Amino acid sequence: MNLLFTVLSDYYVSLSNGRLVDEPPPGIESESLVGSYIFGGHVCYLNPTVYCADLPEGQRNNVGSWYLSSERHAQETIFVTAFYALLAFTSIYLLPNKKVRVTNPIKPPLILTLSSVVNLFLLVYYKLTSDSPNNIYFMVMPCNVLWVLNLCLSLPVVSPNVKAAIVQALFQFQALVITVFVTKDTAGLNGFLEVEFFWVSHCLLLLPPFYYLWQGQSETLLHYSTKTNKLKSEVVNFVKYILQSASAMGVFYFAIVLPLCFKSLLNLNYMLSPPGPIFGENYRLVSQLLIVVGFACSRISMIAVDIACKIIRRREKKD
Repeated sequence: MNLLFTVLSDYYVSLSNGRLVDEPPPGIESESLVGSYIFGGHVCYLNPTVYCADLPEGQRNNVGSWYLSSERHAQETIFVTAFYALLAFTSIYLLPNKKVRVTNPIKPPLILTLSSVVNLFLLVYYKLTSDSPNNIYFMVMPCNVLWVLNLCLSLPVVSPNVKAAIVQALFQFQALVITVFVTKDTAGLNGFLEVEFFWVSHCLLLLPPFYYLWQGQSETLLHYSTKTNKLKSEVVNFVKYILQSASAMGVFYFAIVLPLCFKSLLNLNYMLSPPGPIFGENYRLVSQLLIVVGFACSRISMIAVDIACKIIRRREKKD
């Protein structure tokens, strides 16, 4: 195991090519002990030296660093990925597998399909035309990935079962979109109307799950009965989707995105250093717990929406 840690740790160091500083630079230029400070300016990258003041506006907030050691990165990658893989296996094969009823197949209207295409096009355009060519790596940010998932729902090559699973995941991932409105992090968005597009895009991203519930193309509950056995099925179903969503996100960011952070030298999705108020070497583990809580709250909210939609449709039928 130690050999595996060492190999992975050395791999991360080699990817960074000796360019990362030891601590993330401060958000503003000042004579501070935080970060590297040489000859009157904070250093954002090494070999060759790049001063933070020379970076495009807002870019210093996205700079990667060795806030955590390469050994710690290797340990968390192996343990967290293995843990989430076990959770995924448990939720899929060990928990009772009762499928959620789908009255109609997942079929996004043209407006949702166009919304996904236009948003993805503009996202890629802004990243490719930004001051930093590495900004294309920010396409792995959660909400950008959600647009890809939404587009997959419009593709005929994607099977109905996969589409149903994606929609179920979107119910949990609503929490990720809400987080954006709380953190309000628009650092590095310097393109023409890019900040405005950022907010419009995230507002639109909240809508698809509500549409699928309203149209009865998906649902969050198996039954309405409060009988003990059926209530137990609902709880198991609830836990299953939370575990699957958390596992998918955990494996994606620790096993795939983390190496991209070292390659791009960017703090993608805060995988290299925390944004605050969470600090310390355990910040990513604490964040994982908060994500699970957020997913649970999001699904509870969508269950309430699902019930409301069903009540409204029943009343409309009676009328």
